[in-house]
Amino acid sequence: MAMAVALHGGLPRKADSTAEQIVAIGKRLGIDPLMDSDLTWIVEEYINAPLPDEWSVVRAPTGEIRYINSRTRDNVVDNPIEPRYRKLVAIIRSARRNKIPVDEVTLMELMDPIERAADVKEMAEYMGVDVDKEMHLVWVAKLAVIESLPEGWEETAAADGRALYV
Repeated sequence: MAMAVALHGGLPRKADSTAEQIVAIGKRLGIDPLMDSDLTWIVEEYINAPLPDEWSVVRAPTGEIRYINSRTRDNVVDNPIEPRYRKLVAIIRSARRNKIPVDEVTLMELMDPIERAADVKEMAEYMGVDVDKEMHLVWVAKLAVIESLPEGWEETAAADGRALYV
C-alpha cells in the first residue's frame, strides 16, 4: 500500500513559481491576469502564506496534493487559506467598483487572522483605544497582539491577574 508523502508547504514558493503557476493561482483567487495585474501581490502573499497550525499538506500516492487537519481529521483538496484570499480579492474589487477606500482592519484580519478577536479588544482597551469611536486605531492593538515581545521582555501576571511586561 502506497503512503502519502508529507510536504513542506503545498505550493511552490515565490522564487520557485513559474509565470504559468502564478497566473493559474491568480485565476483560482479571482484575479484576471490582464485586468488585475496590480493584484499579483495577493498571489505572492498566498503562495508564501503558512498553513494554519493544525493543517499539513501531503502528496497522495496519486500525486494529488491534500490538506489534512490534525485536530478534525479533515482531508481536503483545497488549501484551507484559499477562501480568505478569494475574499480579499472580492473586497478590493468591490472597493474599486464603489470608489471607496479599502478597510485596513478587514485587510489586516484577512492577511493575518488571529484566534481570538477578544484579545484585540482587550488590548485596545488596555491601550486606551475606544473601539466604538476609534476603529481606525484597532489595527495597532492587533499588531500588539500578534507581534512577539521585544527581546529581553517577558509577560508576568500581577497579583490581581493583570498582565505585566518586564
